[in-house]
Amino acid sequence: MTTVKDVLGIEKIELDSDPLKDKVKQSWLYRKRRQYDDAIQVLQIALEEAEERKEELPITRVYDEMANTFYEKMNIDEADKYFRIVIQRLVQLHGKKDFDPEFIGVSLKLADILAHKGELESAESGFKHCVRRQMKVMEEHMKKFSVAHGALVEDRHTVDTYGHIYTDPIALFGMTLEAYANFLINFCGEDRLAEAEEYMDEVMKISYQIYGASSAHTINMLNNFGAALVLKNR
Repeated sequence: MTTVKDVLGIEKIELDSDPLKDKVKQSWLYRKRRQYDDAIQVLQIALEEAEERKEELPITRVYDEMANTFYEKMNIDEADKYFRIVIQRLVQLHGKKDFDPEFIGVSLKLADILAHKGELESAESGFKHCVRRQMKVMEEHMKKFSVAHGALVEDRHTVDTYGHIYTDPIALFGMTLEAYANFLINFCGEDRLAEAEEYMDEVMKISYQIYGASSAHTINMLNNFGAALVLKNR
């Protein structure tokens, strides 16, 4: 599953003068190289340091990295445990709501974990919730943006002029649709195929608008969806 950060490519990571930040960056590099056990080992040390400092935001960041590492390793039980810790901390300590991007991002992964556990009804409810919430966020964003900047022209000029300030809520909505479409392909029957394709059509429109038709992100997304269909003999 892609993220807003991932579509921009792997950025160059430089060592940090703060030992804790340095460990988090190092674990991220290990994760991107699929050296998951090394990443987890570094994060366990980082978590101890963060807890000693009693700084809540760094602690949450380490838990999030831990959750993502287990998620990519496909250790779904550990990933589920740590993502739920992250959700709890986002709400109780950092004042996040279920429409904030951090909450949506984690919720998509929890829905995917439920699907892998065979809890398909709960998983679908999770995906639908994310789609509905982010659709509302995007619609409100477009209204406010239109009022602030005048009538919008739906082309590359708007994207190029305002960048991520304009595109982030739209991109996240695309991510929710893509995640739901992949769920329908991978875990549901033939009768849901048309619905999945409809969602992916919308995702592609968003991708064309933000990244362009020939961008690496758009091509990669098409390839991934096509591969999922082939694997399911569809």
